[in-house]
Amino acid sequence: MTEKAPLLEAKNIVLRYRDDAPPILENFNLAIGRNETVSILGPSGVGKSSLLRVLSGLQKPNGGHIFVHGKELTRVDPNIAVAFQNPGLLPWLTLEKNVAFGLDFKNREKLEKSERQNRVNKAIHEVGLDYARKLRPSELSGGMAQRAGLARCFARNPEVLFLDEPFGALDELTRQDMQNLLIKLVKEFSASTLLVTHDIDEALLVSERVILLGGKPANIIGTWTINFPKPRNNFVEELGKIRIEILAALRDAGLKKEMKYER
Repeated sequence: MTEKAPLLEAKNIVLRYRDDAPPILENFNLAIGRNETVSILGPSGVGKSSLLRVLSGLQKPNGGHIFVHGKELTRVDPNIAVAFQNPGLLPWLTLEKNVAFGLDFKNREKLEKSERQNRVNKAIHEVGLDYARKLRPSELSGGMAQRAGLARCFARNPEVLFLDEPFGALDELTRQDMQNLLIKLVKEFSASTLLVTHDIDEALLVSERVILLGGKPANIIGTWTINFPKPRNNFVEELGKIRIEILAALRDAGLKKEMKYER
C-alpha cells in the first residue's frame, strides 16, 4: 500500500441470501490502500461477486460496516465505479454517449458540459477507441465493448474501481491486451482496484495483493503480496513460484477441483 490509512475498509461483514439462510460471508474484513490493486480468487459460489456488490454499495450486508476515506458507505458512492463481465452498454447509444452515461446524474458532482466532454474524450482516447466513438454496441467486438466499459468507468475519475471478471469471456490474446490496458489505466487514473477473477495468472500480473476466499461461510484463507514492478512479463519464474503456492493452498483447502485455474 502507498499510505497507512486504507482508502476502503470492510469490517465484520455478514451476508446472507435470506434472513433464515446460513451466511455466505461472516466476520469478513478487508482493507484496500490508495493506488493498490487487489485480486480476489475463489471457487464458483464462494461469494466473490456477492462480496464485490456489498463492498461497492450495490447490496446491503446483513451485518458489518464499509468505510471509504473513513466515512461509512450507506449507498452507492459516485466515487466508486463497477465493471462486470457484461459491459452493459446501452444499445441505442453510440460508444461516446455510453461512456458519458451517468456523468450528469443527480448524485454526482456538478460538471460543466466542457468538463464532461473532456473526461469522455480522455477516457475514450486512453482505451484506444477514438475511431469508434460514433459506433453503436452492435458494431463493436467483445474486446472493444470491454474497452468501452472501462472507459465509462474511468470517465468518472473513480477513487475505487470494482471489476467482476470483466475479461472472462474474451479470447486469450484480447484478454492479455485488456490486462495490460487495465494496468495502464489504474496507474493513469490512480484508482484503488478490486478485481474478482478465476485466473491466477491474471491476478499475479495486475495485482499488488492476491486474496484467496474459501470455506462456508467464506473468508480469507490465503494472501500473497506481489512486489514486482509492472508490467511483469519478465518475472515468469518468480510469478510461477507464487502460482504454485496458490495451487498448493487450493489443494490443501480441498478447492482445486472446483476451480478452473490450471491450463
